[in-house]
Amino acid sequence: MRPTFIKRAIIIIIVWMVILILIYQLKILKLQHYNVPPEGKINKRIIERGTFWNNQTFKTELRETLKSREGTKAIKYLTHVLDITNLRVYVYELDPKFNLDALDCLNKRPKNYTHGAGCHYDENRGYGRADGEFGRGVKIFKQCQHGIEVVFHNKLLKSPYMTENPDEADLFFVPYYASLICFCQENVKHSDTAIWEVLKASRPYIQKKPHFFAIGVPQVDLFSNPHWTPNCHFLKKRLQSNFVKYAHIEFSPLFKDGINVPRESYIHFNTTGVKFPRINKDILVFMAGKPLKNSLRKILIRQLNDKRGKNSKKNGTYFDWNQAKKFCKDSAAKELSQIRCLLKSAQRSVFCLQPPGDTATRKSFFDTMLTGCIPVIFTHHPTYFYPFQNLIKYNYPFNYDNFTVYIKEERITKQGENIIDILSKIPRDKIRSMQEHLKVIAKYFQYGTYGNGEDAFTMSLRTILTEFNIEGKFLKKQT
Repeated sequence: MRPTFIKRAIIIIIVWMVILILIYQLKILKLQHYNVPPEGKINKRIIERGTFWNNQTFKTELRETLKSREGTKAIKYLTHVLDITNLRVYVYELDPKFNLDALDCLNKRPKNYTHGAGCHYDENRGYGRADGEFGRGVKIFKQCQHGIEVVFHNKLLKSPYMTENPDEADLFFVPYYASLICFCQENVKHSDTAIWEVLKASRPYIQKKPHFFAIGVPQVDLFSNPHWTPNCHFLKKRLQSNFVKYAHIEFSPLFKDGINVPRESYIHFNTTGVKFPRINKDILVFMAGKPLKNSLRKILIRQLNDKRGKNSKKNGTYFDWNQAKKFCKDSAAKELSQIRCLLKSAQRSVFCLQPPGDTATRKSFFDTMLTGCIPVIFTHHPTYFYPFQNLIKYNYPFNYDNFTVYIKEERITKQGENIIDILSKIPRDKIRSMQEHLKVIAKYFQYGTYGNGEDAFTMSLRTILTEFNIEGKFLKKQT
């Protein structure tokens, strides 16, 4: 009897092993079908310490992981696109204290608050105050980057994707103006808690449907920046779950619930057929921004302002907001607004420098690229912070190597190289190629004022679907 029992036990073990192998294979097939790669092997101890920004080991591991994923993804879905024609988004109707009241607060008493003066979030559906046209089909709006919360809300309300029936929705948008409420500083603690109580009582949230927020500040500011708005703990105290994500203008790759979307720029297209005008680019290198305490910025400004030797104003120009009116005038010799002056100067430039500021990315990246100026970045884009890279696998043209120049910060700060010398050595055919690529992708990095049509908003919806791993139903094979 004993040998028979042992044989049966062995058979049972083998059967279970076969079943487990089959389950594992099915799981892999499912991941491949929806194009969801397994998690990369990232050093957990580094993550727990929270020292990712300065840890070279983490940066190397994450960069190699993303590079390997990008290569395998692009092959499989080369002939597919994400068709969101039938996408449906349910927008929660919240009490005004969670959104609109913050706009009134900032408009009435901007001088008493840390932010808000001159942003005009309540005008033009969140785009801000109009500042005229910038070429055919292009408008300028005086807006601050935090307006993305208002713009996203209004774009959804006017879009063909909105549904009032939660049962047919694919995504659920929560129009909570988290950063603007923080700037207002009234009832911040109460709002950060109350919004979750509202969600917990809703059926879609209980059913764990895909929910997302639009956040108008970098993720770190609503998570761990005690000097910015000390009473804001929305992200720090958030309920972490795999069915709630946050569309930020900059997020940390360490947090799995963050999604990166473009910052709102001054430039917005009012038609889908905008083309860059032919402009004589008589400035090689351009940069705008305050010196701050960043040593890289200070060195770059010094190099651009140094007119000795090869450099001249036409080779390198630093845009000083305080001195803008002295050299920015239109054809009628009338002074331009500072914003228009900035954009006109960038439009005349070949390269626009984008050194990190308080965080890794800048609003200026989007402002200047929409003028046709090639961004020069110092934070490696495959690893950190830039939008739409998860859409490369669906043949969308968001490989940043094709329209940006990446320069290691150490070349400037430690090796003493000159930025003008570095950029002047880039071949002309490479420059022309990047400029042509910018013409193709520009519309995807601005929030158009038109109705239906592709822009940063529609691409953001695609990247949100992808981050929730539910894009499979929207895949359409190209004919």
